[in-house]
Amino acid sequence: MLFLGFIFLLLFFCEDSSAQPTAAVAENYFAQQQFDSALSVYNQLIQEYPDTLSLYFNRGLCYYKLNQPAKAGADFNYVLAQDSLNKEALYLKALALEQNGEQEAAIKTFEKLFAIDENYNDVAKRIKNYRLAVYLSRNWYYMIAMALLVIIFLATVVTLKASRRV
Repeated sequence: MLFLGFIFLLLFFCEDSSAQPTAAVAENYFAQQQFDSALSVYNQLIQEYPDTLSLYFNRGLCYYKLNQPAKAGADFNYVLAQDSLNKEALYLKALALEQNGEQEAAIKTFEKLFAIDENYNDVAKRIKNYRLAVYLSRNWYYMIAMALLVIIFLATVVTLKASRRV
């Protein structure tokens, strides 16, 4: 009888602890690319432990992977409000802004990250590519005009050479 009571208590506590979500469960879902399930677990964990920044960061990653950049940005902003030098949060916030179509805000965030760590990931390359894209988008008509002038010049040279041979 005592043995059955012990098994009952053991089952009760095991069942109760398995119903409790853990960060390991959420990370496992994330690793298996089950971002919806991971997000659900992170939401439950944030309700229980609202002061844990890593939960907000990881939930932001889930939102980013689920193509919900506004929600991802909100979580990364929360992390950055607590730790403004968090390079990973800055980087992912910039990616979320890019994903949301906010290129200028994204580049400002990349520049802020560049000021903290010039060698972080591919920040310098992203800033350079953005500036090049802006330059090209603002000056495309000059490039087309130059290309047309080169074509006209080459056509003129070929025509002159061809007329001298005859």
